[in-house]
Amino acid sequence: MTRPPRRSAAAGHAIACVSLLAVLVLSACGSTSTPAPPRTPNAGPPPTAASPAATQARPTHTPTPTDTPSATPLEGTPNTGLPLARVRVGSASFTAEVAATPASRATGLSYRDAMADDQAMWFDFGQPAMTSFWMKGMRFPLDMVWVGDDLRVIEVTANVPSPSPGTPEGQLPLYRPASPFRFVLEINAGLAARHGIAPGATVAVDAVP
Repeated sequence: MTRPPRRSAAAGHAIACVSLLAVLVLSACGSTSTPAPPRTPNAGPPPTAASPAATQARPTHTPTPTDTPSATPLEGTPNTGLPLARVRVGSASFTAEVAATPASRATGLSYRDAMADDQAMWFDFGQPAMTSFWMKGMRFPLDMVWVGDDLRVIEVTANVPSPSPGTPEGQLPLYRPASPFRFVLEINAGLAARHGIAPGATVAVDAVP
């Protein structure tokens, strides 16, 4: 590294005077430099999403039967995902959806627009029962064929009408036979009489693969 040259005292005094004069001139005229922008308070890091525990859960919409798409079978084939069985009684043979759980039995054929004449719903309670049926949510009339544990028809409740829209639940009629049953076959209204389905008739049930 090289050393800078020395200056005489007189020269240094002259330079100091010139510098002082320049400072005074600038002070009188004002600075021509652009002022720095005002400093804003530090807002900290950008906000982050709240943790799941601190966020209020948004309620989810649970579909009700009235806004659930119609489960009307297509081209004669049930499309509800329930097990199927072939039920034969009288001169008729039906492809029946098997309602063997509390949920499927509670829904039944409700909220459908129609059912083909070769289709049915087969309710299985697992043991003799005296449960009442109603037509809540039904949009077409039915024949209810009550069947005992021995697969013989106990009773037929024919031409059960669908309720008028808006009928309160407390005004819906209840249906059940005079004696315990294990199975109920629901078919379109009028089919029991057409096919000779009557008390004492034997019912055959086979699973559909």
